[in-house]
Amino acid sequence: MARGYTMRSRAEAVEKRREQIYMAAASLFAEQHYDDVTLQGIAERAGVSLKTVVRQFGSKEAVLLAGARYRTRHEDAERAVEPGDVGGAVRVLATRYEAIADLVMKRIALEERVPAIREAANIARAHHTDWLATVFARWLPRRKGAKRTLRLMALFGATEIYVWWSWRLIGLSPRQAQATMREMVEALLARWSEPDHGRGDE
Repeated sequence: MARGYTMRSRAEAVEKRREQIYMAAASLFAEQHYDDVTLQGIAERAGVSLKTVVRQFGSKEAVLLAGARYRTRHEDAERAVEPGDVGGAVRVLATRYEAIADLVMKRIALEERVPAIREAANIARAHHTDWLATVFARWLPRRKGAKRTLRLMALFGATEIYVWWSWRLIGLSPRQAQATMREMVEALLARWSEPDHGRGDE
């Protein structure tokens, strides 16, 4: 029993240390250009030794990817909404996008040059698509196929963070951007609710 408790305690301590490193890296990536962030800087911000960061991850790219996976696990709490609640879904996206859009767009600008950033972005895109599939399940065909994929991609386009960032860049207020997103999503859902565009399976 004592051995099991000790092993659990050690595992919890390792996971807590990893979370410290994720959070430290995230704050540095937000503050500095990607190229300027170092493992030493991450270690100092996390309050651990460089040796610990290297042993846990090995490289800056590995820290970035591990942090991306960590964020997707915790993003669900930030996006909590009942399936089918269109207004709630748009509100949570608007809140999240307003908080993170600038940082995400800085990362996207580096995708072609830094494979780890591209992979992290693809993790986020896949997570967003899965979230859409859950929230808007009632408007999607049950079976996988072309119709389901096209509807998911239409929803993805209407709720893409790049679109939000563009709206804000050209001068829409957060409220206006949120209203525009909702109008686009509701237009799609209304079309799919018509008799000729019903949910039917492939």
